[in-house]
Amino acid sequence: MKDDEGPSERMEIEFEMSLLGADGSPLMTKRDIEPIGKGEFFRFYGYTSYERFEEKRYEFLPKNTLTIRCRIWRPDIEIPTADLCFARTRMGQEHRSFVWSIKEFSKLRPEEKNSIVLQTATKGGPSPLLTLYLIGDDVTIEISDANPKIDFLICCEISVVNTDGEKTYSNTLKQWLEPALTEFLKFPKFLTKSTLMKDKDRYLPNDTLHLWCDCEIYSGEISSREEDYIKFSSSPTKAIVPALNEVENGENSENDVPS
Repeated sequence: MKDDEGPSERMEIEFEMSLLGADGSPLMTKRDIEPIGKGEFFRFYGYTSYERFEEKRYEFLPKNTLTIRCRIWRPDIEIPTADLCFARTRMGQEHRSFVWSIKEFSKLRPEEKNSIVLQTATKGGPSPLLTLYLIGDDVTIEISDANPKIDFLICCEISVVNTDGEKTYSNTLKQWLEPALTEFLKFPKFLTKSTLMKDKDRYLPNDTLHLWCDCEIYSGEISSREEDYIKFSSSPTKAIVPALNEVENGENSENDVPS
């Protein structure tokens, strides 16, 4: 409730929050009644566990979109008409897949660093920096931010590509990087120099280590706005989500840039 809106006294409000599926039907609903006043806010806790959300992410995130329905009313007060509005928040998300080639791998000295920057298209977004070096016999990979600005979540799988083009010796890192608290993330150990050198004809063609990197980068909010879909105002709930998907697809088509 904004400071310049609504009565100054506190009032009892009933809230209902629902996570909607692809067809607009509620997958999970939580309801509560709380007193609230001008300039105050209310939080919902214990909506669902992270484990359950991950387990059912394809139900909760159709087309990678989380849709939440919020209903607000005064208990025991009959309202003749209901207002309907929509808000859309876009979160930064990018996917990068590439081959990272480390030349003259056999000559790589301990602590000698090889780095590559992932330039993201999101304005003001993170610039993940992948750095490879040796600690003893262990091949070590770190992920940091070349221009620390914002926190971001990175999900990155790195695999060795052999001469047959097959991915081997693979491992995954999924973790938040908060530059203000952590300078870098360290990839779990999964590779040694001696292992590669023992079968260098298979893993080091022309003394080059080829790493297949598949990374998803999630940053914070990049836009948020309230939208007024008047033509949906009388639609049943189950018609809203599919209709919004049509609007989303239309916007994406307009914004597509030919390659």
